[in-house]
Amino acid sequence: MNNKKKRDRAVIDGEPNPDMERREMPHIAIVTLKLDVRAIFPNGLFDKYVMGDEALRKYGLAQKGQFVMRGYSEGDCLQKVQKLLEDINGKARE
Repeated sequence: MNNKKKRDRAVIDGEPNPDMERREMPHIAIVTLKLDVRAIFPNGLFDKYVMGDEALRKYGLAQKGQFVMRGYSEGDCLQKVQKLLEDINGKARE
């Protein structure tokens, strides 16, 4: 039995590409978001009602959305996603 690690090869048009590993190929990340906007009561509790799409449209927003991140490789794509999420998280704390 062969114990060597099998390399994950890219598949192009249904055919294996022996010259390139999958992780070296360009990648795309599709990030899906759900936005819940609620009132906060003076006691710190959240309102049970979530602002709907009609109210959010006044601000150019919607309850659900997607965006795409592209990278020239698997690692590049994931680094871009990670940086964006860290930036969002950092700005949310300000």
